[in-house]
Amino acid sequence: MGRESEFLVLNQVAKIKKCYYSFLNSIKMGKVMNKLLVALVLTIGILSTLQAQSGKKVFETYCWGCHHQTAVAFGPPFTEIASKRSADEIRGMITDPGAVSKVFGYKRSAMPPFNLNKEEMDAITAYVLSFKPQTEEK
Repeated sequence: MGRESEFLVLNQVAKIKKCYYSFLNSIKMGKVMNKLLVALVLTIGILSTLQAQSGKKVFETYCWGCHHQTAVAFGPPFTEIASKRSADEIRGMITDPGAVSKVFGYKRSAMPPFNLNKEEMDAITAYVLSFKPQTEEK
């Protein structure tokens, strides 16, 4: 084997090694990405649970006198609201029930407006929507 052929073979071996190490690194990165993905999903789950708990606190503070989660009280239950309304509609009804009621075609609204901060608004909206009935897939 001549010097030139030997150089070509060594060059090919170097390229193969480089591909091999690149492949091994991608596998390691895949494992890291999987771990990061699992951590992200767990974090989202924990935050959702915390938000639902804080939503329940907001509910007990402001809403419980007229609304119940699953039973009709003075106002509709959250199961009904969640099945009919979007998050934006829920937020609108909380901040300006008179205007939103007119948009929905109601003659009046007995609900008073509430001035909640962003965290309270996000928490109660998520809490109400957590009562949306789950549809079964066939």
